[in-house]
Amino acid sequence: GGGADTVPSKHRNTWWLGVSLMILGEVGNFAAYGFAPATLVAPLGAVSVVANAVYASLMLEEEFRVRDVFGTLLVIMGGAGLAYTSPRKEAKLNSATLIAYIFSDIFFIYAGLLVLMYVCIISVSRRYRSRFVAFDLALCAILGSCTVLATKGLSVSLRMTVMAEENAFTSGITYCLIAIMVLTASFQIRYLNRAMSNFGTSQVVPVYYVLFTLASVVGGIVLYREFAQLVTWRISAFFGAVVVTFLGVHLITSDRPPPERRFAVEEDEEGGGLGGASRLE
Repeated sequence: GGGADTVPSKHRNTWWLGVSLMILGEVGNFAAYGFAPATLVAPLGAVSVVANAVYASLMLEEEFRVRDVFGTLLVIMGGAGLAYTSPRKEAKLNSATLIAYIFSDIFFIYAGLLVLMYVCIISVSRRYRSRFVAFDLALCAILGSCTVLATKGLSVSLRMTVMAEENAFTSGITYCLIAIMVLTASFQIRYLNRAMSNFGTSQVVPVYYVLFTLASVVGGIVLYREFAQLVTWRISAFFGAVVVTFLGVHLITSDRPPPERRFAVEEDEEGGGLGGASRLE
């Protein structure tokens, strides 16, 4: 992971295309939270893992392994299960309802537990973060759940503004959500980059996806009451589908060689020598 100047010239246009598509995808992801439960949108992020494996094979000539095929099938099965078992409809949200949810007892307890977990992990992370990948990624997951909850509320508010049902910008809660979303996303990037510097992608991606998804699903259940209308078997089947998706992501992302080595070799072949490789370190 680096800027465009760390990528060999033959792949630079592909890099910019990838960045542009990633931004477009995040815009679509933001919009999705306005129309679907957070408990559904967050786990379906596994689709991006499948897409990465396919595009890397087609555009960067990376090997698409047999285990990638099985991983893709598991992600598709898990995604179908999530779509089938997730809540069919949500309670209609507006600023008043959102404020009532935020100031409810159950959310205060949930938020207090998040803060306690964050402080505990921070207090020991300096000692253990270079040895255990879960420490920095647990911080990412805690902040990520806050980002998802804020994004969900903001997306719904903007959707209602566009549909002239309510002017979200007259409510202070909208600006609070924007601040929470920006701050938590910024700190997530910091912790994620630190984890990536200490561990390989094959370790970071699946662990981050699992922790982030679990935290986001729990947050959606607590704040937005997304499972309030579901019967027990649907809830059990939903979490079963999440586990199947986790397994698919693990198969796709594990035991992959680091791309930096391949890029460094290509840079040498183009005449960059050791200087080209050193920019990647």
